[in-house]
Amino acid sequence: MEFLELQRYMHGVEGILSYIQYSIPHREETLSKKECIQLDNQIAIIKSGCLIEKTFLNNTVDVVVAGDFLFGVVYGEGEEKNLIYEAHVETELLLFDTETVCAYLEDKKLLSNFLFYVCEKLHGKLNYLVMISRLNSEERTWEIFNKLVSEDGWLPVWLNKKLTSELSRSSIRTTNVILNRFAEQKIIDITGRPWQVKSQNFNY
Repeated sequence: MEFLELQRYMHGVEGILSYIQYSIPHREETLSKKECIQLDNQIAIIKSGCLIEKTFLNNTVDVVVAGDFLFGVVYGEGEEKNLIYEAHVETELLLFDTETVCAYLEDKKLLSNFLFYVCEKLHGKLNYLVMISRLNSEERTWEIFNKLVSEDGWLPVWLNKKLTSELSRSSIRTTNVILNRFAEQKIIDITGRPWQVKSQNFNY
């Protein structure tokens, strides 16, 4: 690849992903709603849709949306070693073999760039999950909205009360109370779908 063409794909924070997608063989997979996948020595880029990240015991960890990147990380042994990803809606993935990606990038002298990117992503995710664990239900719900809201204030159309309760580690009843309180304070509009964040005036 010519230098200028490489620079085109390496420009910006997510440039390394564009370069991988352009340069390295991969396969596309579409998951139907509720279909699950585990990443065994694989790297995934979410092309469209959204995945719910769960533990082997079916505890919800996080949500993964279009444009996000997943790196298969081993957390334990045997069947419990990997996280499970469940499609919340129909979801398209680009799947790469980890060894193929690393070998290719090492040959191009880009492996250190990629590993730095992976470490940044994992560190950011860990910080987010630790932060969430220290908040109360109302604060956790607000942080979920902060994470998913678009620049113009809209939340994803697939976000509903059940998923909000799972991501915020709250009961459906508690989530309903929080959403109604936010609506009364005109922080969000939940009269239709998708929901809309109307104000950033939420203080812990």
